[in-house]
Amino acid sequence: MGETVAEKTKQVMENLKVVLSDAETSFDEVVKTTVYVIDMEMYREFNEEYVKYFEDSFPTREVVCVKRLPLGASIEISMIAEVR
Repeated sequence: MGETVAEKTKQVMENLKVVLSDAETSFDEVVKTTVYVIDMEMYREFNEEYVKYFEDSFPTREVVCVKRLPLGASIEISMIAEVR
């Protein structure tokens, strides 16, 4: 999935892009994201990659530091988007 936080974030966002496309929506329609990380030191590098996926405005976002994530992941992102 990638070695760096940026690579991992990019992969997650690319996966979400496919999910959004399958639902006939896009990052432009995302209203809220929840991001889970295993270390808050990841935030800066995560954010630098994350912001590349939004053009004009950013959805409401919360970042939560957790002890562990399923399957040994270090980052997980969930999104709520409008479907038009």
